[in-house]
Amino acid sequence: MPDIGDGSRQRLALVTGASRGIGAHILAGLVAAGFEVLAPTRAELDLSSSASVRHYTSELLADGRAIDVLVLNAGIFAPRTPSYTPDGYELQWQTNLLGHVALTALLFPLLRNSPVRQSGARVVAQTSLSAQIGRLPSRVLSQAAAGPWTEGAPYRPISQYARSKIGLGLFACELDRRSREHGWGISAAVAHPGAAATDIAAASGFVKSQHRSDNWMIKAGLIQTARDGAGPAVLAARATDAGGRFYGPGGLIGSTGRPAERRLWRVFRDRKKAARLWTLLEAQAGACFPR
Repeated sequence: MPDIGDGSRQRLALVTGASRGIGAHILAGLVAAGFEVLAPTRAELDLSSSASVRHYTSELLADGRAIDVLVLNAGIFAPRTPSYTPDGYELQWQTNLLGHVALTALLFPLLRNSPVRQSGARVVAQTSLSAQIGRLPSRVLSQAAAGPWTEGAPYRPISQYARSKIGLGLFACELDRRSREHGWGISAAVAHPGAAATDIAAASGFVKSQHRSDNWMIKAGLIQTARDGAGPAVLAARATDAGGRFYGPGGLIGSTGRPAERRLWRVFRDRKKAARLWTLLEAQAGACFPR
């Protein structure tokens, strides 16, 4: 596999949500590839709290070590009842999206300092199959930046999860485009794990946990293990020229199989929507990227 490293130093990666499930396997894959990996627990980095994100990143900035790969993997899935963060946003929107936007912006100096040749530092956004069937309505992009996350409509947990994952994918696409335009020296890619037997998937009721020995769906090849689901993100992190590219399982319908580059889903190809969302996310996350 082509690799972004040049062998002159140990590369540093940061993976959110690496304590269990797919994130733990992303961590293991990067360690096996020679990375040193930072894997903050939720106690260290709570993405639903802007104060926590600022506190965690302040320690990394004080240390000053360059970050070569940032994997935006952490997420929560479809709480049954709506919940709002101390910052006033719907819990999934802030944890899965705004927290990652703020984390990327605050770590921007360390990403730009990466000495990795050719592509510079890499940001990998972990999206979900749900993004293919979800929607990010125009009214979402018109929300007041300073106010609480409200839609004036019934709370639909899975729809809100899908919107957060659409938003994360669009953010990564726009980050890569702006980096190329402005010469930031950072590349961004989008990945998805396919249909993987994880605790999140089990919580949805659609599949059993990967820990169940009687998971016939894995045995039948209808879904894959969390370890296999981590493969696309690891490939996106390591590939030499992954900027603006999309990675997922390489099987016929893209839900299982060996990790491979795939055609970017249509929902992520809307440049106008990505640009509008970028402006909203900067305001909601309190993020400041170079102009």
